[in-house]
Amino acid sequence: MLCGYPLWAGEKASAKARDKSPTFIPSVPEIKRELEDQVQTLRSAARWEADAQAMQKRLAGPDFSEPAYRARMLERLQRLSSELRGASRSTDLNKKPEKTVSEIRDELVQQVGQAAFDAIPDAPAHWPTAAEAAEELMRKARRKGTLTDKAHESYLEKIDKEAAREPVEDF
Repeated sequence: MLCGYPLWAGEKASAKARDKSPTFIPSVPEIKRELEDQVQTLRSAARWEADAQAMQKRLAGPDFSEPAYRARMLERLQRLSSELRGASRSTDLNKKPEKTVSEIRDELVQQVGQAAFDAIPDAPAHWPTAAEAAEELMRKARRKGTLTDKAHESYLEKIDKEAAREPVEDF
């Protein structure tokens, strides 16, 4: 019965069981109870230590010095790099391939359909900047008579004077 327990724990458990027992020889359940009481704290400490070591190993992360791990990570990084650079389309790993206009058009047609693609209006040759768009809005407000702010009016007059001095270029 005492096999598997430390000798000191068995001695202490049998001494306590003898002291508590009204009979001279204590029963097996009495000795077992005292024996478990003696080793319970050590078992808890051993479990605690094992859990702490497992947690420490998990928190430490992978062993980067392991050659197999390093090889796997290098292979994954190379695969990701080639995927991001589009290596399947180009032999130069440092240059991302450019799509042609027809490839972009074909992708759009595939995504939205030919009818929807044909309905997309053509873009203007020159998209206005924010300042040009604001100027156009102020000119419209002036024509409608809703431009009441004198600062905006003087700004438009200044622009008109500068425009009269500069030659107009066709793009």
